[in-house]
Amino acid sequence: MTRALWRSGARFAEYAEAVGARTEQMMAAVETPAGAALVLYALGEGPEATVVRSTLRRDEGGILRVQHEEEVGTVGGFTARVEGLMLEYREEER
Repeated sequence: MTRALWRSGARFAEYAEAVGARTEQMMAAVETPAGAALVLYALGEGPEATVVRSTLRRDEGGILRVQHEEEVGTVGGFTARVEGLMLEYREEER
């Protein structure tokens, strides 16, 4: 089972350190069954801040390393997308 962590997870500090971000910049993290971590974090503050998606894996020494990283939009765009999905879900539940 995949576990999603939203804004409060014991590993957020470790993930933040691995990507070079502050803990409060971390937005979400998902640990995969294959042992990777997929994280979203913001570069900067406010709605125009860039959101980055990173894939992390542990090296032979157990240290988390960035395997892949890409910009995926802005905080404002991400927030709007999540809000839209929540509204769609609400409509489906009616």
